[in-house]
Amino acid sequence: MGHLTQVHAATWLPWLFLMVHGAARQVGRLLRPATAEALPPGWNRFGDASLWVSGGAMVTALLFTAGHTQETYYALLTVGAEAAIFTAAPPARSPVRGSHLLAVGAITSLGMLLAAAQLVPTLELTQYGYRVGGMSLDEAGSYAIDRTHILEALLPTYWNLPAQEVTGYTGIVALPLAFAAFAAARARRQIFALGVIALGALILGVGVYTPVFDALHRFVPMFSSFRAPGRWLLIWTFAVAGLASHGLDALRLNRTTTRHPFADTTERSARIASATAFAALVIGLVVLRTYLAGGVQWLPPGRVALTWFWFGGTTIALVAFLAQAHGSIHLLGRCAIVGLIGAELLLAGHRMEYALGGEPGLYMNPPPVTAHALRTLASRAPDASPGRLVSLTVEQHLDATRLARWAGSTDGETVRYRAMQDALKPNLGAVYGLATIDGYDGGLLPLRTYARFKALLLPQGADPSVAHLTLGAQAAGKANASRYASLGIGAVISDGRNGSPGDNWRTNDDAPGAAWWHDNTLPPASRALLVGNVIVEPDDERAITLLATADLSNTASVRQAIQGIPERGAPDPAPIGTARVTRYLANEIIVDVSSDRAALLVMTETDYPGWHATIDGQSAPIIRANTLFRSVVVPQGTHVIRFWFAPTSIMVGIAITLSTLFALITGTCFANWRRIGGRDSVAPLSVTGDTV
Repeated sequence: MGHLTQVHAATWLPWLFLMVHGAARQVGRLLRPATAEALPPGWNRFGDASLWVSGGAMVTALLFTAGHTQETYYALLTVGAEAAIFTAAPPARSPVRGSHLLAVGAITSLGMLLAAAQLVPTLELTQYGYRVGGMSLDEAGSYAIDRTHILEALLPTYWNLPAQEVTGYTGIVALPLAFAAFAAARARRQIFALGVIALGALILGVGVYTPVFDALHRFVPMFSSFRAPGRWLLIWTFAVAGLASHGLDALRLNRTTTRHPFADTTERSARIASATAFAALVIGLVVLRTYLAGGVQWLPPGRVALTWFWFGGTTIALVAFLAQAHGSIHLLGRCAIVGLIGAELLLAGHRMEYALGGEPGLYMNPPPVTAHALRTLASRAPDASPGRLVSLTVEQHLDATRLARWAGSTDGETVRYRAMQDALKPNLGAVYGLATIDGYDGGLLPLRTYARFKALLLPQGADPSVAHLTLGAQAAGKANASRYASLGIGAVISDGRNGSPGDNWRTNDDAPGAAWWHDNTLPPASRALLVGNVIVEPDDERAITLLATADLSNTASVRQAIQGIPERGAPDPAPIGTARVTRYLANEIIVDVSSDRAALLVMTETDYPGWHATIDGQSAPIIRANTLFRSVVVPQGTHVIRFWFAPTSIMVGIAITLSTLFALITGTCFANWRRIGGRDSVAPLSVTGDTV
């Protein structure tokens, strides 16, 4: 996985399945307590169900707050799919048909309420994100599994880093065990569900190359809001790991009877032979590829294929052996398989980024350019509003000699990470306290308003249609100094592949870091601009076209005419007054204004729900200017304007979370009051086999 938030979300997936299974069992008992199975001693009709549902709600809330919306969505779709399978074909000892759907519904609903403090503001953000209404099929299908290297995406390459982000891991050892699970006589509904989930995840991971993806893109809510379908490999990995565990369990000798957990000997032998033959065919193709140069492209050459063959052949031999072995020999064989899994895990992970690490200072210390940037931008700031720096850098294009010199190391991982730091990859500017105007390259951001406005920041001929790309990826190192100065941008950094960013940029060869530093020779403007001339244009696309030839320092577009402020025409060169930021915080900005006539005070910052404004303590409406910024109409005279951020969505979300948490704790304690008082005990519960 290439993103830490994906790891955070993936952590909770097994726990979510465990809680759903436990809750389904108890919800079924709650609805039909007189079941065929004997109820465990000390069973509490409401208490047990409340514990599992509450636990599942907590896990779901943690999944939502893990920070990766896409993996959360996939996880919830998966538990919903399993619940639908169990409803259509319930396990033999399931107390009530549909108990899984009821459990999923209760757990998901309560989990969403618990996570409302984050979920409500996030839902508000999605209304303004560029993905609202969904993406096209091609966009949603980007970053799918590479069909030409599909086995390298599904299986470890041991000595090499994965070629792409969308890489799963189950290991060669797990595959024969997963096949063995389908020959088992127990837990068949669960095995069937895991098999369907694994196959479905693999099909969806391939993206637009299957009709299933197209159908879900059309008809499943929110499915079209995500790209990178290769991330379905998280679900594939989880499902295959579950199948492998069932396969290993199926090989265990039943100690109370002489009957093996597989079906009768003839059927068992046929199933094992079929699974072995299929696995041998796959492995044979892998081995063949090692000797046929230019053969099947989706099979890896060399030692990777030979290692696959060794692990696969050894596992198949152990599986066939354990299917017939008994007693202590059987136990030793099972231990050998577990050891083989551990050995493959170590070999597969020893070249991964998290295993290699690096010097602690590489992650803790800011890049050399940070101190220079903070000092230089502060010296050129016209008032309390911080100066801005924009990265037009693609780290892969940084000069190798400069990069090695500033990295202070020839280690590949150290140099690569230093390149990302020096390029100020998306969001790193915020980490180091550097103000910029972009910084996000996907996810819920950027906003639609910024994606539209970005056309004014790109050089002529650049394609602004790909909304999620940063300026560094689209501007090719070029920038309009006048336009950038009007937005308070005092400098840019670039990878230097196209030389200077353009006119009115001065390159500073002495600036630290591998990226080239370019000072804007034009003075950067304050974030507070007093505008006396407006363009009235209700259509945002048309407004952007009109603004392309306008001076943003003294002209702004608005959707409706403003009384007292002239429309269109040539801007009045005579100054109409001054605006000076005297206090600048993340959630509060104070501006002193002195104006000779009515004017529009434009803050060159994103207009977003939750911002409020006052003029001399009196509430003032915020008007969107230039399709992106927030502004207020300022009357003639001297005034103090205050902007502050107090979003209702956060307060509503916190209130819902606290109320739900209180209700959940109170209800669970009430349902288990006998246990809390020491008069009852928690009933044991098994969530294995066909009982779930």
